[in-house]
Amino acid sequence: MKKYQVLISQKYLRSRMVNLIAVVAVMLGVAALIIVSSVMDGFARDLQDRIRGIMSHIVVESDQLVGIGDYERVIARVEKVPQVAACAPLVECPFVLIRSGDHTRFGQLRGIDLERERKTSEIEDHLKRVALEDADPKKATLATRLLKKRNYDLKFDDGTEPESDAPGVLVGVVLGARLATPVGERLTVTSPTTVMTFESQDFTVVGGFKCGHYEYDDRLMYTSLRAAQDLLGLHERVTSISVRLHDIDEAEEAKAAVAKAIRNETALANPADADDASRIETVSGDWSAVEDDDRTWLRVAPSGTNRAAFARIILNDLAPVLKKADGPTTIALAVRHAPSVDGPAPSFELCLIDSAGRRFYQDAENRELYPSAEDVHIFAADLVNYVSADGLDFLDPADIRRAEITVFGRALDFADIRFVDNRPVAVSTWFDKQHHLLRAVDVERNIQAIIMLLMVVIAGFSILAILWMMVKEKTHDIGILMSLGATRGGIVLIFLLNGVMVGSVGAGLGLAIGWTCSIYLNTIEVWLSDLFGFKLFPESIYYLDKLPHKESPGKFIIFAVAALAVSLVAAVWPAIKASRLNPIEALRYE
Repeated sequence: MKKYQVLISQKYLRSRMVNLIAVVAVMLGVAALIIVSSVMDGFARDLQDRIRGIMSHIVVESDQLVGIGDYERVIARVEKVPQVAACAPLVECPFVLIRSGDHTRFGQLRGIDLERERKTSEIEDHLKRVALEDADPKKATLATRLLKKRNYDLKFDDGTEPESDAPGVLVGVVLGARLATPVGERLTVTSPTTVMTFESQDFTVVGGFKCGHYEYDDRLMYTSLRAAQDLLGLHERVTSISVRLHDIDEAEEAKAAVAKAIRNETALANPADADDASRIETVSGDWSAVEDDDRTWLRVAPSGTNRAAFARIILNDLAPVLKKADGPTTIALAVRHAPSVDGPAPSFELCLIDSAGRRFYQDAENRELYPSAEDVHIFAADLVNYVSADGLDFLDPADIRRAEITVFGRALDFADIRFVDNRPVAVSTWFDKQHHLLRAVDVERNIQAIIMLLMVVIAGFSILAILWMMVKEKTHDIGILMSLGATRGGIVLIFLLNGVMVGSVGAGLGLAIGWTCSIYLNTIEVWLSDLFGFKLFPESIYYLDKLPHKESPGKFIIFAVAALAVSLVAAVWPAIKASRLNPIEALRYE
């Protein structure tokens, strides 16, 4: 690079005050972009932390009003998943009517086992926050002592006890203020039950919590698991199970593992396995193992090809399999027509036999099942729906000892014969539950970044205008330089360097100012609030103890580089225009 080009660019930069305006424009654009990005990233992080604090990482929910039965068995399975740290049962009713004196509010009631819940959510921190902020020492000590109790003890530390036989309830701080119900007073909760009726129950306020998320603090109440079960008529059931992970970043992978653990699929008979094959007993016809479609099929073939022909096999000694299945709800299998076998349309019958030798069928009136003629058909039958041949007794799934498959007409292939826990539950992550809210925050954050980036682009246009004016004003200088031997490339480089210098100085100052303001944002906010006499971000509106911010060095540097790139691009056209001047014509105008 020739020295004259740098010297002339520096001279132009220092000698024109208008260049200072361009530097300030770039500086303000970069600083504003960094500060807004820091605040929006802080809001997003703060919102996620608050949501994750009140919610578990993964939630297992029932798809039916009756909830999840035998939930301790499900919890035991889920806790075996390597990514899972802890589980807790939860009874949740999202629509309850709360009445306290003349005050009425709609809210949400959650029934928890406090000792287990503190392992899956941040409820302990929420209770401590109330204990630290509450001026009432009784309420503070009671809220803290609740952490050590499996039920809600109403005794205060001074020995006094609110006179109440009603279950205790913890109320969100905003909801408690709206209801104006002090500790020890009663409120009435009305909720829909599983039998589509409405039940009311009195509760005694024993404390409060504050999670920092306005929607939860304004709507949510906690009570004991038993009290919530009684109110909703769930008895020994829960509506969901909270799951906490060792690493929240593995939530999606853990979600699939939890769903698989709940289903707990256990193979009944794999004809490719010698032990399983030894348990298959032929009563009529014949069976064979067929390798096809990346799995082994159990082909059951009648001895003839007419409609009266049938084959029957029995899967013996299923007690060990059932123990491994650990309380299955369903028996499932895949079935297809055996290829290249002629004969009448086939059907099959699946019978389960208990320890007393009694035979049970899924449908006593229509036992035969007809598979699809073209595709693999998946059959799944609920074990609780199996009845005896006379229709008087139901099968006890824990008492299954044998399974019998009878094929009519012509050969059928069976695969993936298994016990499955097919209870109607859905597994979702905390992000799935709050997907729309978090997406809305991301969209708002991106829009804010685009708007602020436009300030940098506007600064780029100011650089373009300033350099364009400079080309017009320095026509004589350009003519002299070109007459002295300066190349067109050298002229281009002079003005490009001028744009780069403006962008570099502006971006550097903007990066330093924006980064510093981001770090000391709350100090600046307090200073400005004192200066103007009012809070710029009042807690009553934004529900914030302090202004959240998050420093992202990589992102900040990218913003500065982007501003530099905009400055360089803005200088291109004026530089090209200057290089195209005819030196003779440039000198003639002077």
